[in-house]
Amino acid sequence: MIKRIGHHPATWTGLLFLVLFFVFKHPEREWDRVISSDGKAYYAYLTALFIYHDLDYHFVDQYETDYYPSDKVIFKEFRIPFRGDVVNIAFPGQAVLWLPFFLGAHLVALLSPFSADGYSLPYQYGIGLANIAWLWLGCVFLFSLLLRFGASRREATGILWAIALGTNIPYFAIVEGSMTHICNFTLITGFLLFVRKAMDENRNRWFLLASLFYGLIVITRPTNGIFILLVPFMAGNFRIFLNHLDRITTKPRLMFFSLIPGVLVLMILPVLWYAQTGYFLVYSYGEAGFNFASPHLIQILFSYHKGWFVYTPIALLAMAGFAGLYRTNTWKFWILLIVMAVHIYILSCWWNWHYTSKFSQRVFIDFYALIAILLLYLFRVLKRNKILYQGTWVLTGILILLSLFQTYQHRTWVFPHDRITSGVYWDSFFRTIPTARVNLPADKIENGIIYRIRPDTASWSREHSEGQEAGPVFVLDHRHPFTPELLLDMNGLFTSDSRIIRVQAEIHSNLRRSRATVVVEFQTGGHTYSYNPFYLGPYNKTRSPVEVVFAIYPPEPITPCDQVKVIFFCGDSAETLTVRDPAVEFLSMTKDSTLYPRVDVSESLIVSRFTVVNDMEEGYGWSNTSTLTGMQAYEGYRSCRTGPDAPFSVTYEGRFPDTLPEGHGLLAMHSMIFSKGNDSQTRLVIDISAEGYNIIYRPFFIGPQVSPGQWSPVCFFMDTDDVPEGSSIKAYFWNPSSNQEVWIDNMVLDFITLD
Repeated sequence: MIKRIGHHPATWTGLLFLVLFFVFKHPEREWDRVISSDGKAYYAYLTALFIYHDLDYHFVDQYETDYYPSDKVIFKEFRIPFRGDVVNIAFPGQAVLWLPFFLGAHLVALLSPFSADGYSLPYQYGIGLANIAWLWLGCVFLFSLLLRFGASRREATGILWAIALGTNIPYFAIVEGSMTHICNFTLITGFLLFVRKAMDENRNRWFLLASLFYGLIVITRPTNGIFILLVPFMAGNFRIFLNHLDRITTKPRLMFFSLIPGVLVLMILPVLWYAQTGYFLVYSYGEAGFNFASPHLIQILFSYHKGWFVYTPIALLAMAGFAGLYRTNTWKFWILLIVMAVHIYILSCWWNWHYTSKFSQRVFIDFYALIAILLLYLFRVLKRNKILYQGTWVLTGILILLSLFQTYQHRTWVFPHDRITSGVYWDSFFRTIPTARVNLPADKIENGIIYRIRPDTASWSREHSEGQEAGPVFVLDHRHPFTPELLLDMNGLFTSDSRIIRVQAEIHSNLRRSRATVVVEFQTGGHTYSYNPFYLGPYNKTRSPVEVVFAIYPPEPITPCDQVKVIFFCGDSAETLTVRDPAVEFLSMTKDSTLYPRVDVSESLIVSRFTVVNDMEEGYGWSNTSTLTGMQAYEGYRSCRTGPDAPFSVTYEGRFPDTLPEGHGLLAMHSMIFSKGNDSQTRLVIDISAEGYNIIYRPFFIGPQVSPGQWSPVCFFMDTDDVPEGSSIKAYFWNPSSNQEVWIDNMVLDFITLD
């Protein structure tokens, strides 16, 4: 028995995955935990029931703080409100399958220095090993199923490896091992095998196991319940199916006892729903659901963004097996074709058709046993032509290697995690490191402003012409670590609300692993609130220069007081970095909610903003509104006029916000100003009082920021760390001039808290 297991191809497959898991997965790192993404929801049933005894899941924030990144970039919110209670969005089947491994990990944690809190390393490794174990069992089932369909051991082994290694199974077995799909693959494969054995051998245990596995299928992923319709397919033809059906229905006792395992398993779901909400029937997905009138069949199968056939071409090859199946058995052909077509249609109607899959379509892993059967029928029909038969096996081997290579690419982010276009796909196809290019569709760029360093001045200037001579070359080392910095006011750089900053240059370092960076930094009032480095090391080639392109979304909102700084930096004493022709583009994109591939999202240290706005069109409760006039306006129809007979503008009066979180306080005030002459007297006044006493009186003269004869933005800042809670604030413009008029529009006060 042991010898037979040791020679089983599934055993070698399982051992290979075990090795790959320990090589490529690092659960000790907070961003590479095994229990992640949707897996947190499935797994939470176990910790809620066996450790915390809390089906309201109050422990979520604690384990997120203790074991996962503080920026919440991989936070998973699975708690859905339902009629005043909280319900887990996920179905519990996966938790049932993990239970033995969870209990083993819990015992290890109790006997070791690790915390027995459900999320320390023993649990992370326990769930990772559980996934490998279930995959091994699925491979055992698949090999046996193929033999039942008449495959030779050699054919069954080859097809087993094609499925296990030539698809996205390795990615979801190792990288994202807490998703349900490996277990679903095992459950559906086992169900089909036990149905076939029950029909072949008419033994009670196979009926019981088929019932048990079907119940687990439904409580793990209910849409997979459709595969009950494959029972006639497993029978072989209509007559045999009726014979088996008649045999079961004429034995009520057999039918009754066969249903017990499945029914008992199905009862787990309403019992858990009732324990969480007091209701036996719950729709736990909230507003998410299917739109059957709007399928995404082309996208889910053929798109460069996660299309199944694009990233799992061995599945496309298997579709040719329908021809062999049709020639062999039309009954099986139509049943399998209809069931697969209906299931794929249903999957394509989900509101999020790509299921945020990182590699190919993860939901199709569940029925890879059917792909294996189709491959078997393909090879069976090709046996008549030796060249085609052997050539298809060679092609299968090539596709296995391609899939393993693309698994590595997705693991190392060569393919970006967000939207992939045809340009991104082919640009990344043969790469082993991520490309440094950012491909933005030209038809989506509404407007662009380019800044380059002029060779003759070594300073940044806006480029007004199409042509550009060879740009300057900067050699950075420990003595001269920076290029000249680009520092610009954000006001006027963009014409739409969809904004991207793109930085490019040709770089070359003497070090293979350069430590140099290009930095895009956002500031307000001289305080940096977003620092975004792009590391050049992965893209450097010591033998030749490389063009790098970095793009980032600015943090929102952008105000006229904000500034952006761009600079190249080389701080390693052993490194010499050459930067040729750096350029910075400020791109205004057409309105589109899609995130573009490889465009970073900037992080912000601003933890709160309390904003007060007066566009001068109405009074809004501000005082001194009699100064509003229609003589001038930056936007709308009115502005505020100050002059000889009205020295004070409209005035904001209120309490200083006392609900701001702890952090560095900053008051930013910006407005649009129009003055016909050089005004050196008009000033913004910030007047803060506490308990009836004036504690801060701060005048800001507008003269240096105003260009005569045109509307000009003015920005002023002051720290507010020393302002007592409950203070009152007045903000207004004061123009004491006896002959100079000044108009104010779009007056904004921004109470900012920085982390």
